[in-house]
Amino acid sequence: MRYFLKIIAYVIFAVLAIWLLTFTVYNHDLLSLNLWPLPYAVSLSAGVLMILCLAVGYAIGYVHRCCRQSCGKKA
Repeated sequence: MRYFLKIIAYVIFAVLAIWLLTFTVYNHDLLSLNLWPLPYAVSLSAGVLMILCLAVGYAIGYVHRCCRQSCGKKA
């Protein structure tokens, strides 16, 4: 059963990766990202901006999970 769930997870990951790659290739319109308190603006394509947002969200979730696991352990 565990092997079956692992295969399903890999299939879902592959489908999402292909979808993200397709989205990135076909959405190359430039978007302007204003960094509000600072007087800077960054122009990125829509696909790159989406990948950047997903990567930042993943990193924040990973750090949060690590902090919860380390705080939950008793010495």
